Amino acid sequence: MNTRSSEDILRPESTGLRKTTQAYNKSKLGFLAFAGSLGGICLGYNTCIIASALIFIEKDFPTITNTVRQLFVSLTIACAAIGAIFGGILADRIGRKTTIIVSDLFLILGPGILWSTGTLKYLLLGRVLIGFGLGISALVSTIFLSETAPSRIRGAVVGMYQVMIALGVFFAFGASLLAFKWKLMVGLGLFPAALQFLLVGFFLQETPYFLQHQKEDILAEHHMREYYNTGSDRGSQEFYFDVGALRQFQNEEGNIIKSYSEIFSKYRRNLNIGCMLHILQQLSGINIILYYGPQILRDAGFGNNQDSRVFFGFLFLGLIYLLSSIFALFKIDTVGRRELMLRCLPFIVISMLLVTTSMFLRHYFDYWKLSGLTSFFGAVVFLMFYSNGFQIQPWLIASEIFPVHIKGQANGLISFVNWSFNFLLTSLFFAMTLSDLGKVITYSVLAVINLFSIWFAYNYVGETKGLIISECIKLYQHYSGSETFKHSKEAITRMLDNASQNQQHPHFIHNQV
Repeated sequence: MNTRSSEDILRPESTGLRKTTQAYNKSKLGFLAFAGSLGGICLGYNTCIIASALIFIEKDFPTITNTVRQLFVSLTIACAAIGAIFGGILADRIGRKTTIIVSDLFLILGPGILWSTGTLKYLLLGRVLIGFGLGISALVSTIFLSETAPSRIRGAVVGMYQVMIALGVFFAFGASLLAFKWKLMVGLGLFPAALQFLLVGFFLQETPYFLQHQKEDILAEHHMREYYNTGSDRGSQEFYFDVGALRQFQNEEGNIIKSYSEIFSKYRRNLNIGCMLHILQQLSGINIILYYGPQILRDAGFGNNQDSRVFFGFLFLGLIYLLSSIFALFKIDTVGRRELMLRCLPFIVISMLLVTTSMFLRHYFDYWKLSGLTSFFGAVVFLMFYSNGFQIQPWLIASEIFPVHIKGQANGLISFVNWSFNFLLTSLFFAMTLSDLGKVITYSVLAVINLFSIWFAYNYVGETKGLIISECIKLYQHYSGSETFKHSKEAITRMLDNASQNQQHPHFIHNQV
């Protein structure tokens, strides 16, 4: 076995995304990103389609109550939170690949039951199964992609999961416009899960990091090699650098006891920052826009409250969301995670202020046309900058800052927090926006929370762009909270070396882009 390590190999300086990708096997990486992120379509489609499907379900079940309507949405989110906890445990026990397959089984059975059943009891059962599947899939897919992708382009590969979410949302909006029968609308969600079950199950391998953790050293390096163009000097250099990081990671983490106590002690800072990023992501208002977008536009008087105009406007928002998510793939590994957040979050604040203004104009001055256009423009701005600055980062960073043996459990806890705040916000939204004043206050509060997110990102989010996994872990693990300052890549290396040798707690460092 080749004994070269990351310390022996000098990584070449980045020369741009196009030249960097020449070091990799593009077809293999493309297949990995596509197959590994198909669960994102399931997430986007299954969470958004139910709002439109309920309109048609009510025609077949005219006695359906408001409680049952709410259960169709809330049960799925609550079960996703529970599924995240169990999914994290499964990912650390049986592997990332097998856990993805388990999630696919739930995501096939759930929509299948919805498609074939004729009773409300089984409709609710189908939504429960979908919830468990989404909770497992959302956390394990990003871990799977993060541990398999080359470190230089890890952000773009993991970001494909978010693009697939946007694609699922767009498909859901399109299906709503086509006015399918509701059984077909909800049943279509099983197809991406079935496709992922086949592609991941038969054509992709377990992640190199999990194999290394299982002492399958040779197999881990063999599977890692598939994604590099080792016939070129640059590809060979990138491969040996990441292989060295893989071996180093095993040496550092091999003797650590597997337990939750580690997460709440040694990696407490990592957990706290990961959880807070996910809380702030939910409180940004993204799921209010996605779940209740038509209602928001209607409240502001968009399209003179004509349903066809409102739904076409919402379909356009879905297209903006998808295109912006694709654009973000080309920036996350060049501009950086932290820098994108700091650039985009101010515009997210502005977008929420625009929505607030639209509600104010509509309900207090009766400016229908102006308020409708203001609301629509605010939603466009929100989706454009959220897709670039706050969509990928929380999930990507959470997949980078924990060691292999507890990564699933730690991400399970973080995902549980994410889904719990999703449940809380979406459950309270209707109650908070019953009155005209309530609408203005709600969107104003969301704007203030996004303003707080800027402060949090500046002070607590470290740049993991281009770092190997062990560096990402130490960067967050040794955060002291005493001072923030920018630095060069050489300063990162010195800081991490000092942390390893002296076991001190250095200042938290931000990467200068």
